[in-house]
Amino acid sequence: MKRIIIALLLVSGCASRSALDSCPQYFRDNIGQIKYQPLNPLGVFFNGVVNTENPEGTIHLYLFAGKKTLLEEAFHSFEIRAMNNRPKEWEEFCNAFHADGSTVDDYAGLPLLATVMVAAPFAPHVPGGKGHVNLYSRVSHFEDTASCFLARDKEYKDKVIRDKIAAVTNFAQGVYKQ
Repeated sequence: MKRIIIALLLVSGCASRSALDSCPQYFRDNIGQIKYQPLNPLGVFFNGVVNTENPEGTIHLYLFAGKKTLLEEAFHSFEIRAMNNRPKEWEEFCNAFHADGSTVDDYAGLPLLATVMVAAPFAPHVPGGKGHVNLYSRVSHFEDTASCFLARDKEYKDKVIRDKIAAVTNFAQGVYKQ
């Protein structure tokens, strides 16, 4: 049993806090605690999660969590903590992020999430269409914002995507703080 646990830990993801080094200091200062849980059974289904009901935005990373997982979950944590602790800042961000006229209700939700879960390894690479970085960004506001955060160093012709990425970048830098 000991050998199995050691083997699992050796093949586990490569998520380390150093993945956050390229993020703005304001962002790093405002994310929740990171808990590495390689043996958590949820790791069968997810690489990491942040519970939206947890106002502290604790980041849970599982067996195969890598750099992208940490960055995505860190953005979820950052946004959830802003919602709960800095609501005016979060509202300013949401207004900028949805300046195209979209709202938090304009996402496909659970039906698309079920489809994305089946195609999980490919979903971040499937184009999302007008105004969306990828298919996964069509699931919910939170997945859209996190997908834009992961895409902040890429170039897009779509003005809505560029504006969303600018809003995410400004949010992470503390531009909207009161």
